[in-house]
Amino acid sequence: MLPPEEKQEETAPPKKIQEMTQPPAPWNDWDEVRQVRETLQEHRFLFVKHPQHLTGEEHEVLADLLNSPIGEQIQVLYSFMKDWYAFGYSQDRHRLPPEEALGRYRAWRSNEGYQQNKVLLRILERITPERFDHLYHFLANERWEATNNGAERAGREYHRDAYRACGKSNAALHIESI
Repeated sequence: MLPPEEKQEETAPPKKIQEMTQPPAPWNDWDEVRQVRETLQEHRFLFVKHPQHLTGEEHEVLADLLNSPIGEQIQVLYSFMKDWYAFGYSQDRHRLPPEEALGRYRAWRSNEGYQQNKVLLRILERITPERFDHLYHFLANERWEATNNGAERAGREYHRDAYRACGKSNAALHIESI
């Protein structure tokens, strides 16, 4: 049987566990870590939402996250998305000339802060100059409007339904789409 002193040493948690009783800097406590984690999980899509479409409450949530201990990392992501949405338009939402939009794209693509983030770097690598031209081709003609995937899908659905109303079969639709 071991003396009482030795039993205490055996049952004491390992040093790594003792060190983890406090969260790593700059966190104050584990409740703060949990709170920020839960907020991020619940509001993760705020970072891809157009900044002009955020509600007052969403702006507050975003401000809280930007002021959290991981605010600098979140700011990089948020700036990345704000810059993405700003390619084709001025601050007062007027369409930019294609040359100026291309200049903004080049600055976005060469931003060192974005290139240091592995996830953002993968996106930067996928949005090549050719892809940018394809995505922002509406800037070439003032009468063209920018659309989103939802509008494109709705347009395709409308045309498909119109064809069906005219009595054309799915096979005929497939052949006409080729």
